[in-house]
Amino acid sequence: MSEAVFTTIGELASRGGSGSERSVENCHLHFNGPGAAGFGVKRTAMLLPESVMLLIAPGCCGRHGTITAGKSGFEDRMFYLRMDERDIVTGSYIGRISEAARLTVEQSRPRVLLLCMTCVDALLGTHLESIGKKLERELSIPVVSCFMDPITRESRRAPMVSVQQAIMQCLRPRDTHGDTVSVLGGFVPVDEDSDFRTLLKGAGIRHVREISACGDFDEYLKMAEARLNIVIHPQAEASAKDIQKATGIPYVMWEQSYSPERNALSFEKLGQALGTSFETDRYRIAAEEALAGFAGRHPGLTLAIGEAITGNPFELAETLLDAGLGVSCIFRVIVTPADKAIISRLSKRHAGIPVFSGVHPSMAGADLSHIRADVSIGLDAGYFLPQAVSICWNMERQPLGFEQLTALLDAVEQSLASPRTHREQMHGSYLVV
Repeated sequence: MSEAVFTTIGELASRGGSGSERSVENCHLHFNGPGAAGFGVKRTAMLLPESVMLLIAPGCCGRHGTITAGKSGFEDRMFYLRMDERDIVTGSYIGRISEAARLTVEQSRPRVLLLCMTCVDALLGTHLESIGKKLERELSIPVVSCFMDPITRESRRAPMVSVQQAIMQCLRPRDTHGDTVSVLGGFVPVDEDSDFRTLLKGAGIRHVREISACGDFDEYLKMAEARLNIVIHPQAEASAKDIQKATGIPYVMWEQSYSPERNALSFEKLGQALGTSFETDRYRIAAEEALAGFAGRHPGLTLAIGEAITGNPFELAETLLDAGLGVSCIFRVIVTPADKAIISRLSKRHAGIPVFSGVHPSMAGADLSHIRADVSIGLDAGYFLPQAVSICWNMERQPLGFEQLTALLDAVEQSLASPRTHREQMHGSYLVV
């Protein structure tokens, strides 16, 4: 057993700086702990309806892609151009991309072709976009380039930023409609019964468009008819800026929050952008009562907050701590600009909470038995804290609004009453190791 390296909330707050950074510094080698299920570049790119992907990659990446596609249900839309050592050394693969793309399109007849390269391109520097432009003219369909490049994780063009820009670049200007908005940054549709949808409908919004809910490419194109784009994840803000430049559609940032107070502020901000107001009092009061009731039923309950969750782990920790619950630790690999204001607030009362990086080499075989946690939220936290009741709360579901808190509390209650082993939940997830 090794001793896990961590950084405290107070230490993170003292660093300053405005960009993204590693939570635990000097983490050059990575341990890929089996817990970070969710959406990566390939799965996110395949949200683009009626598209197929040509993955240009060495065999190892191709095998990973094959398993991901099989578990995620898009194996019939994945095609592969295998690169061997000679290809990588000589660059001979470049001459085969166009031929492979033509064969892929002839076989599958897609509306869009995705060209995707893995992290090997960080060394090769393939001009994939220029190849794509030439193929667009030849094939008469949009060709979108995307990259799996973990080296850029801490940059403004991180992989999950650039892939969301890529899949939205097919939108073209259309007449906008006052009863239509689009949601950007989600990976699955917002819950149908969420107060987010209910309140928008009450304000006259009949259509809430999301790429994950589009049945075909024509429906996707209707996202350009929105009067406003609502960005529910900071990773999609760059995409919103691109769309605004291309189509003129403005956007507003929505903070995915567990706090009833901050959700009320988000609805107020959204109302200002739409020129309306939302009656949120009953939803806010219900969420506050649910949280107070949960804390009252479980005095002294301590939770560990993982990174592989819907929402921001620091913000969730703050909401639970403010309710009188305990948070023993938080898992976060990259601290983003959006995290830093929350960390600053947390440091004033909870500076000693440890923040672990799930990819730090010290986490391989780490002994965290000294960390008290009755409940772990997120499969990554559950992996490192097997003594806790594990709750899978990942991006396969998207509650939004006040429901984000109440749905989580319901999930915790159900797990406390009928715990499922971490192994069971791992095998039921979209995880690929």
